[in-house]
This record gives sequence, structure tokens and C-alpha cells, in this order.
Amino acid sequence: MTTYDDIPYPSHSYSASGPAHTSAIGMLFGMTPAKLETARVLEIGCASGGNIIPFAARFPDSICLGIDLSEKQIADADKAAKDLKLQNISFKAISVLDLELEDQKFDFIIVHGVYSWVPDDVQKQILKICGENLDASGIAYVSYNTLPGWNAVKTVRDMMLYHGQNFDNPKDRVREARNMLQFAHDNISKETGPYKLSLDNEIKVLATADDNYLLHDHLEAHNEPCYFHEFMDKAHENGLGYLGDSGIASMYIGNQKEEAAEKLMEISDIIRQEQYVDFLTNRRFRSTLLVHGNVELARNVTPESAAGLSLVSLYGLKDNIPEKEFKNTSELDLVSFANPDATVNIKGKYLCGMFLELLNAAPRALKRDELIQAVRDRFTDVTKADLETIWDTNILNLIFRGILRLENSPVQPSVKVGEFPCVFSVSRHQALSQTIVPNLRFDSIKLTDGQRVVIQYVNGENTLEAIFENVLAHIQKSELTINQNGSAVDPKSSGLENIVREYVNEELKRFAAQSFLVS
Repeated sequence: MTTYDDIPYPSHSYSASGPAHTSAIGMLFGMTPAKLETARVLEIGCASGGNIIPFAARFPDSICLGIDLSEKQIADADKAAKDLKLQNISFKAISVLDLELEDQKFDFIIVHGVYSWVPDDVQKQILKICGENLDASGIAYVSYNTLPGWNAVKTVRDMMLYHGQNFDNPKDRVREARNMLQFAHDNISKETGPYKLSLDNEIKVLATADDNYLLHDHLEAHNEPCYFHEFMDKAHENGLGYLGDSGIASMYIGNQKEEAAEKLMEISDIIRQEQYVDFLTNRRFRSTLLVHGNVELARNVTPESAAGLSLVSLYGLKDNIPEKEFKNTSELDLVSFANPDATVNIKGKYLCGMFLELLNAAPRALKRDELIQAVRDRFTDVTKADLETIWDTNILNLIFRGILRLENSPVQPSVKVGEFPCVFSVSRHQALSQTIVPNLRFDSIKLTDGQRVVIQYVNGENTLEAIFENVLAHIQKSELTINQNGSAVDPKSSGLENIVREYVNEELKRFAAQSFLVS
């Protein structure tokens, strides 16, 4: 038994750890990773399969293996795979110390949220497996807590552990940890200074965190952060080299202050360079991509390096622009989908045109040539060569600033709602028991209760009318409540059918926009 059996950790999809994303970064740096359609994928610490099952379902000719120490979570993963009739994935409830892979090779190895939370011998075995069982052109993803950023968090963790050391039951430890947090918060509320600010910030974050997060991320027996260079020293011992960070924007020296960037550019060793960046930014978490040490990487990234990859925007328009105004737009204010406080400004008629075409094509991702062609179809006063120059001049800046995300996926979500719309099978299955589900890009999307009902009927077999009738029946039976203009709709309302029809249509459009619909 583990604490994960008593209080399971939510098992979601993490797109940054998935092969569609990590292989794109490999390609950017000159690699030729395995095709996703037939990839061999191992996830160490797979929990109940929330991260690897979506990949297996999306690519039925791939071969996937998930392992985890928690028997309960592996049983849940097995059940989910059987419910989804997946034939290409298997699970094992086993420690990596007992795992026998022999000469089995994997194109992608995923180790998310494990490395910092296991003892030293398990850490060594994880890196040994990456070194011995990663294919010659494979990519391993390993995430872990880093210093110096985790120093402040460690103080809070030590405080909670000390107070809860006399409680054996995990739920009791969580309760007492919260009591300790409240005690500390109440007694530093009037203090001032940097210690108070850092401590108070951590306490506020954890005070609203779920019990499972508090238990597994902060109260586990093992939680050892390390410096990036220390992690890479251990990786090197296993014949592994550094490909990059899954959050590629963190690698870009141009994101630092100008004076710091000039100094950092003088450092030729990428490990030392990024370690200095960690010091400057007080970094606390990393998602490192590893490859075999003998893999030749093209560090001199050029626009051509990204030409064959698809682009997805991580920013949207601050203010809506009608499509008829695309040709007249020479400046865009953009806001991050993930963080409404993060904004950027883009200038230039044709660059703005490219960005608007990218947003207009969503949820489809576009490659360089597709994007340029879309702009040429709309703008008749510009040549292909001029657009290629504009793309070449700006694309790397947009990628490394975190405005655009690279993607390497042979299949795209459906753009339109057809007569028999179909939501990704894993999304529908997970929506039966949880509010956060994966889309076709392996992003985790939070659904409302109403969406969790509607999504069950968007299965590729029901017509639009059948979906509407099923949702209407739920509302008439008071099994589902929907709102209109901020108020709950009366199930006996004379205009109920029109209201529900409009509601269903809007939700289906939203499913399409959020990359849920299968082509």
C-alpha cells in the first residue's frame, strides 16, 4: 500500500510531456524522432493512466506501457483501457527497481512528477532505464523540483512535516498540515520583509490546494529538489545528454534582461548557461528532455528548423476582430489563454495577417507553407517570397517567447461540427467520473457539469437532433440545470426547447474550438 492508494493523485494529461510536443522540440534541434503512429512509449509513474491512455487511443498502432507502484491506480488504469477497448496498452503495478525490460526499447519515456519524490536508488534506476532502454533516436521527459526556487517551498514543507510527524493516517496529516499553515499565516500577517513575503505566498497557494496535491507534492517522505547541473551530472553518468526543456521559452536567453543576456551569451556550455538562468529566475521546477549523449544536435536553430512543424497559438485576441477587417489590421494586442495577465503586442500588416490566419484556422494547427498560402489567398498585394521573409524574420522569436507552440502530429482535430459529431473517446470516458479531461492535443480541459452531460452524446452515432433530444430529457427530468442570462432555466418553461437547442449548439461549437472533435 502507498499513500496513492489511500488518496489517489488526479491522473490528467500533460501535453508538455507527450510525444507530440517533445518530438517537435527534437525536430527543432535537428533530430528525426520516431513517428507517433507507431511509437513505443513507456511512462514511469503513470498513476491511473490519465497521461498515457489518451496517446494510446489517439494512435492505435503505437505500443504503450505504464507502470506505477500503486495497485489501486493501476487497477483503475486497466479498467479504463478495457472500457475504451484499447489493445495497444498495458499496465504493471511494480516498482522500477523490480522492473525487467531486458532489451526492450522505447521511442519516448515519460517520467512526470516522480523523480523528486522517490529515494536515491529509485532516481538512479529511472535514469538507468532512460540510458539503457531509450531507442537511439528516442527522447525521455523527466520533471523534477529544482533549486534555488524550492528553498522557500522547503521551509513550508519542513514546517508541515514537523507538525504532522505524529500522525500516521494520510488524511490526518493533511488536516494537521492545514492547521499548521493557518497558524503560521495568522502569526506572520503583520510582519514585513522578504521572508514574510515568500512564506506568505507559499502558504496562500497551499491553503487553496486540493488535499491530494498537498499530500503528494509536499508531505511525501521523499521530496528532494536539486540543481539542474546536478541532475544533468547524473544523466551524463548514464550516457544521456541534454536535448532541451519542454517549456522551450525558458531556454531563450533573449527572454532575460539585456545586460544579463549579453553575459549569458558568452557561456558556450548550455548546461552552465541554463543553470545561471535558474539562479537569476529562482526557478523551482523543470521538465528536462534527455537523449543519448552521442546524438548530434543542431543548436544553431534557424527558421527552416521549424518549417516542417505545425504551429498552435498560445495567445488569443484581446479584442475581437471581424474577418472582413483582417486586411486592414496592422497591430494586434494578444492575451495568453493560460494567464490573462500575460499580454503581447504584434505589429506589421502581414505579420498580423499571419497571426489572424493562424487563429482563424483553429483548432487546426498550420505549418509554414499552409500559413503563407492562407495569407496569399487573402492579400493579393504581397508575394510569396516577401511572406517567407516575414515568417523567417519573426517565427523563432514567437516560438521562443512562448507565444506559439510547436507540434508534431499527423492528425488534426475537426474544425466543424458535422451531422454526426464525435468527441474524442477518452474525453467522453473521463468525463463520466471527473471534470478535467484531455482533448486531442492532450491538453487538460475543465468541463462544466452541463458539458459533462452533453459530451456523452457526442459519440459519432447520434445526429445533432438526437443530441439535443437527449440533453432536453435530462433538463426536463431536473437532472441538469442550465442558465440563461445568469438565471437557471425553468424545466417547464414554454420556450425550453429553443433555449436548449441554442445551448447544445453553443456547447458543440465550444467542443470544436477546444480541440475535442475527431475528424
